[in-house]
Amino acid sequence: MERRFRSEALRSLHEIAEDLAAVGAIDEATMSRLTLACLVSTPLSVIEAVAEKPKSASVEPSEG
Repeated sequence: MERRFRSEALRSLHEIAEDLAAVGAIDEATMSRLTLACLVSTPLSVIEAVAEKPKSASVEPSEG
């Protein structure tokens, strides 16, 4: 699923923050808060509707 950002400026900010997190300059908690601030939120009703949607013929993993 493609992430939807609030704006192009926030997309750029998030990309820079991802690079900083990769080298340890930003901790995981800060990166999570930044992600939440930059992304467009999805209404809970949409999330629930997708979760309730029946899955098409899924293949169960074999044990071996």
